[in-house]
Amino acid sequence: MNKTNRIFFYDNPYPLGHTLKEFVWSARLDPERGLLFDFHLVTDSYYAEDDSNDDDEHLKSDWQSKTVWENYHNCILSSTEWHYGGIVIGTPENKFDFSKLNSATLTSDLLPLPEGFDFQDLAFHVYLLGHDSCSNNKITLNRNPDNTFEISWTGKIARTYYGDYEFKHDFEVNISNVKFDGIYFRYGLSVEENLKILENCTVDPSIFKIAEDKFEVLNY
Repeated sequence: MNKTNRIFFYDNPYPLGHTLKEFVWSARLDPERGLLFDFHLVTDSYYAEDDSNDDDEHLKSDWQSKTVWENYHNCILSSTEWHYGGIVIGTPENKFDFSKLNSATLTSDLLPLPEGFDFQDLAFHVYLLGHDSCSNNKITLNRNPDNTFEISWTGKIARTYYGDYEFKHDFEVNISNVKFDGIYFRYGLSVEENLKILENCTVDPSIFKIAEDKFEVLNY
């Protein structure tokens, strides 16, 4: 089975996964946090490729029930949809080198989370079966010859919408031929102020060019 451009939630009622309707990989400048990577995905409806009429009565959990999944329609997993989360990749103390992006693995909110951790501070929020939570994100980027990327993303889900704060459900995303969408300016700051943040947080600022509301990467 081709697993590309799909997300899989293990042990849910759709073993073939769900197609991605949207996927955006971008970056953002923040005067307090530095340079951050953002990822945003939206799936097609959970049942878009399923026409079976399975009986759910024998199932032991809502997680395995198509009826439950159908009630919530589709998934949004994002660092930008509801909040400004994301993964910090560059700071003045630890500058990011875009030449080392190939085969890089990014992580966020690795388990176990610290005691008293505020779930609102998670790098990514997720709408899955209601507004749930995700952690233990591991995102690997592999560059193609044409400067697109293959992206593999794994993580854990907690059904916090139902009051369950244990991250016991696994997910996996595989996306092919992704183009980096650029580094977006911080709203309210001048181009010069944004450039200063970029210069402070990256190894080689000469590889970027200004394009309207963001910086594009000229080469990796």
